[in-house]
Amino acid sequence: MRCIVNAAFLLLFTGCVYAEPSLHELDSIYQQCRERGKDSHVALPSENDWFWTLNNDDKATVLVYLNEQAMNRCTGSEVDKLAIKAFHLAVEGERNFLDSLIAARTTTLKPLQQQWIASHRDELNRLGKQPALQVPFSLSQYFKAISEKK
Repeated sequence: MRCIVNAAFLLLFTGCVYAEPSLHELDSIYQQCRERGKDSHVALPSENDWFWTLNNDDKATVLVYLNEQAMNRCTGSEVDKLAIKAFHLAVEGERNFLDSLIAARTTTLKPLQQQWIASHRDELNRLGKQPALQVPFSLSQYFKAISEKK
């Protein structure tokens, strides 16, 4: 009997822990990641790199994609915590938070850009291994550096 009471208490307690999570819980970690990105230095690929063979739109797609990946790495542990909460709520029949979390983690890239990325995955993975592109970075600083390089 005591085990049943303990199990019931645990389920009740677990339900309370996962009650009413919010994407606002991500705000502070997201802002910290953005701030780190503002302070990062620009490290453009070498002059003979594949990146420089791309047109400006494709270069922008590369940088947006790599920055999204870096932001995902930076916010990952907080998102994992929220995903557990969302999963528990979804099991209880409340999918709204899970749907919101999924929507918040989707890319800003358009379908054609996503197709382009899929067809250049090896090059993107190679570029994404550069230390300066592993962490969030300032897209505007990179765009400026590229325009000055011409």
